[in-house]
Amino acid sequence: MLHLTNAMAMPPDDHDAHRRDASRQEPQRVVLPGELNVLGRAVYAAGTVLGLAARTAGALLGTVQSVWDASERAFHAELDGGIEDARIIEEQDEGDQF
Repeated sequence: MLHLTNAMAMPPDDHDAHRRDASRQEPQRVVLPGELNVLGRAVYAAGTVLGLAARTAGALLGTVQSVWDASERAFHAELDGGIEDARIIEEQDEGDQF
């Protein structure tokens, strides 16, 4: 009996083998912001600003979402069943203030 499973087996997917080999040969160089040229500093500054803006927007959206959820829960829960709908107690003209 012939087993075709080994014959038909696909070779392992190793697209990144060259990249891994290159990274083993050449250690990555750490570049400090002070060593960058003008273009590098501009890209570094833009990335920093965009990262800060993204974190700020994420925090803002998280806060808005939590307030929205709490408000919706409170609305649906009717926290105090003893509260009645608003009623007009007394009407005053604009000139009769105080």
